[in-house]
Amino acid sequence: MSKVLFARAAFLAMSIAVADTSYAADLYGQQPPAPAQGYGGFSNQSPAANWAGAYLGVTPGYSLGSLTNKVPGVGALKSSINGASIGGYGGVNALIMNNLIVGAEGDLNLSDQHNAQTNGTDFYKASSNWNGSVRGRLGASYDRYMPYVTAGLAFGNNTLNLNGAQDSTTQIGYALGAGIEGFATDRIVVRGEYIYEGFGDQTHNVAGKSINTNISSGLIRIGAGYRF
Repeated sequence: MSKVLFARAAFLAMSIAVADTSYAADLYGQQPPAPAQGYGGFSNQSPAANWAGAYLGVTPGYSLGSLTNKVPGVGALKSSINGASIGGYGGVNALIMNNLIVGAEGDLNLSDQHNAQTNGTDFYKASSNWNGSVRGRLGASYDRYMPYVTAGLAFGNNTLNLNGAQDSTTQIGYALGAGIEGFATDRIVVRGEYIYEGFGDQTHNVAGKSINTNISSGLIRIGAGYRF
């Protein structure tokens, strides 16, 4: 009888030991899966943090502009003023709340906007060979992508040539726009954007005439920047 009880006790002890070993293996032998990693090694748990910080970039583009020359005794001469541009931009972003991004950005560009028109014996040539802006930005981070809106101050060159005589001024106006950025690598960000720049009348005293020139432009740009 005692042998039977001993055998049963030994079997029970072995069963408990096997079960305990299996439980321990389940508890300690398997490590939890690593957190999912986002694009470029960033954690998907906080994608908005990827956009915070400073950046610099280059931005080629094209300007589709509207030109009005207000000539005394003649009236308003309207036409388009278009041209390619290339420049640089830089700024800084900060994260507020979970995925809302606020920032400030400036850009400066060389431009080939120009227009030529005649009225009777008068030959008019208008051009803008540089422009820039200082703007605030507001965006929403969606992992690797950030759509944004932007608004601020615009400035640029405004030159009028009449029959060989020339006058140039710096125009001040406003800039409104929107765009989208996306990570190409963990440091390089590419973008596409549209910026509208509107300016008031600029007075040119040229060839004995006082002529008001008004230029507004829609800027279509792409860009690539490095985030620090």
